[in-house]
Amino acid sequence: MSILFRSDSSSTIGLGHVMRDLVLAKEFSEDEIHFAAQNLEGNINENIPYALHVLKSNDPKELIELIKALHVELLIIDHYGIKYEDEKKIKEATEVKILSFDDTYEKHYCDILLNHNISADASRYKDLVPSHCELRCGSAYTLIRDEFKKEKKVQREKIYDIFLSMGGSDATNLNISILKTIPDCLHVSVLSTNANANLKELKEYVKDLYM
Repeated sequence: MSILFRSDSSSTIGLGHVMRDLVLAKEFSEDEIHFAAQNLEGNINENIPYALHVLKSNDPKELIELIKALHVELLIIDHYGIKYEDEKKIKEATEVKILSFDDTYEKHYCDILLNHNISADASRYKDLVPSHCELRCGSAYTLIRDEFKKEKKVQREKIYDIFLSMGGSDATNLNISILKTIPDCLHVSVLSTNANANLKELKEYVKDLYM
């Protein structure tokens, strides 16, 4: 089966959509996997170990052309910018099966809806998805990267009091605001990536505070 994941990553969007898609992609080890993404600033497209198709825009017409060219049978959409109307256009133009990620109880035109948050409530999707839509909600569908599963088994010596991570990009620049509220007596470890547009400012703040 040909499967296409549609998601983006950037300094403003964050990295989480692509990262969780990579976890889900591993469940289709026998299938042909493709990713479609825009080349946005701060993206992690180079970390996608599957065939990558770079899109020029978020226009559904461009995605429809790609679906037809690749003979895609399952389209997995993990993108807040692709709405119900876009999904409907894609479905009507290609008849592809659509799996849509959702975290915020939005309306979708899909065959499968995935809300993998532990507290996801399937009943809240009444009238938000087609009657035939399969709902996959809650902890049974939670996507966790292998490195976190391995880390849980490691008994490490405590080296810090607080571990702070606002995601790979910290799009709203919360790290420094949080650090300002933490007492100086506590040892804090901050995790970020090069996708963080405020990384230089964060490094300077930490250097002045702890060095």
